[in-house]
Amino acid sequence: MMKRLLLLPLIVMTLWVCGFAAFLIWQAQAVVQEPGAKTDAILVLTGGTNRTHTGLMLLAAGQAEHLMISGVEPGVTLENLIALYDFAGPIATILRNHCCITLGQQATSTVENAIEAAPWIIENNLTTIRLVTS
Repeated sequence: MMKRLLLLPLIVMTLWVCGFAAFLIWQAQAVVQEPGAKTDAILVLTGGTNRTHTGLMLLAAGQAEHLMISGVEPGVTLENLIALYDFAGPIATILRNHCCITLGQQATSTVENAIEAAPWIIENNLTTIRLVTS
């Protein structure tokens, strides 16, 4: 009976190590994109300096077709953000006329950012995402 009790942790540890090894192999095969490569979408997690500005600039530069800013204060609009960052001329026009900007106003933490972004990613059938964070 004692040998069986000692065998269980060994089996669990072996499975964990195998799973971790499989994860590392999977990660090593992931494609790392060049910083300037175009992606399907840009996801901005608010809470840090210049994140929202960076995301809006990347979208205006044509780096993606979709943008979600997760964790925006309730009541804030795209017009508020354009004014806040003093966008003018062609950049402001691009942002005002862009079809695919989503302001997520539910998230208050990183975990909630993920919960808020997941349905948006699925609904828009996005496969490559540029994450803007610190």
